[in-house]
Amino acid sequence: MQDKKLGEILTEYNIITEEQLGKALQYQKNHGLLIGEVLIKLGYIHNDRIIAALAEKGTDTDIKEVLVTLFTRLFPHHPYTRP
Repeated sequence: MQDKKLGEILTEYNIITEEQLGKALQYQKNHGLLIGEVLIKLGYIHNDRIIAALAEKGTDTDIKEVLVTLFTRLFPHHPYTRP
């Protein structure tokens, strides 16, 4: 499978628009967050769609690591994320 970025996959499957991706990428650049975090924060996508897209992305991404990072950043006070 061709190495595609998450945003490309989401636009390819019409989950988000090119305009939403552009706004999210600008927000990401300004705030230093993961693109999935930004898309959720801006209300463009729900986390289950991110999981499906990451699964589609496949082999070169450690999905578990990305999901744990995303969960930790989205829910910093959840008991799962406490040391």
